Amino acid sequence: ERVLVDDPKMYRQIKSYVSQIAPEMAQNVHQYKGKKHIFDQMGIAEDVNSIFNPRVRMKSGGYLIFEQTEAMYVVDVNSGPYAAKAKQEDNSLKTNLDAAREIAKQLRLRDIGGIIVVDFIDLRDDKNRKKIYDELKKEFRKDPAKTNMLGMSDFGLVQITRQRIRPSVINSVSKVCPMCGGSGDVISDDTILTDIESWLSKFKHASEYRAVDLYVNPYMKTLINKGMFSKRWKWMSKLHIKITLVADESIPLSRFKVTLSGSDVDITDVVMRGDSIDEALEQVQIIEELDNSKDDLEITKKSNHRNSGNRTSGSSANSNGRKNHAHQN
Repeated sequence: ERVLVDDPKMYRQIKSYVSQIAPEMAQNVHQYKGKKHIFDQMGIAEDVNSIFNPRVRMKSGGYLIFEQTEAMYVVDVNSGPYAAKAKQEDNSLKTNLDAAREIAKQLRLRDIGGIIVVDFIDLRDDKNRKKIYDELKKEFRKDPAKTNMLGMSDFGLVQITRQRIRPSVINSVSKVCPMCGGSGDVISDDTILTDIESWLSKFKHASEYRAVDLYVNPYMKTLINKGMFSKRWKWMSKLHIKITLVADESIPLSRFKVTLSGSDVDITDVVMRGDSIDEALEQVQIIEELDNSKDDLEITKKSNHRNSGNRTSGSSANSNGRKNHAHQN
C-alpha cells in the first residue's frame, strides 16, 4: 500500500526508480519525517526483537516459548497471570485465542517451516477447542506459505505443517558458535553491527548528546575498526556522533554497552526503551547521593563508638589511678 523511507537521499532514488518502471505506484512512496525512529513508529523494532527471543509476551499477559529440535519446532503456551482457578476455562480460552493469533504471526516473521507442534493450555469444552482451531485457520489465511493443521487433541496439542519457502530467519542471520563448537548459535557479525548502528540512530533521534563510549568485545572492536573506511568511521560520518571504542573482554560477542563520553552510566537499555537519558542520569545521581549519605552515617556511627570507648577507658584509668594513690597513702 505504501513505502516509507526515512533517508532523504534513498527516498529520492526510490521515488525516481519507481516513477520510471511503475509511474502509477510512485504516489505510494513517502518520505518519513517523524521525530521517533521509523522502526519504533511502525512497530517493527518490537517484532524484530521478538524473532530472536525464544520467549514471546502476549497482550493477554501470557507468553509463548519457541524451541527448535532436530525434527520439529515446539511452541509452549503459558497462561501467566490468567492461571487463577476461578473461571479457569474462560481464562484458558482467552489466552489460547491470543496465542493462536501470535503463533501464526511468529511463524511468518521467523519463516519457520516443517512440522510445528503447539502445546495449548488444556480446555475441557469441545466447543472451545473448535474456537482455537477456527482462529488458527483464520490467521493462516494471511500466510503466503501453505499450511495444514490437525484439530486439537485431548492433551491440548495441535500439529501444524508449514511450507518451507526459505531458510528460517534464525538460520539466515546466525552462525555456528565458535565458543561452543557448534552446540548452539550466536547472532552473526553483520547482525550485531546492524544492531549497533540501529542503536546509534535511535540515540541520535532521542537526544542532543553527540559523543559516546561504545564498549564491545575485543573481537568486535577489531572488526569495527577494520579498513580505511571502517564501520566506526562510517557511523561517525553518517550520524555525526563521536564514537570512542572500548574493548571489554567481559562483554559477549553478541552484546554491547554504551555510555555518554565522560560518564560511566550505562544508557544502552535506556535508549532502547525510548526513555529520557537526562532522567536516567538524574536517577543514578540520586541513588549515588543516597549511598554516599549511608556511608557517611556508618562512618559517623563508628567514630562515635570509638570515641565512647576511649572515654570509658579514660574514666577507668583515672579511677584506677585514684585507687592506687589512696592505697599508697
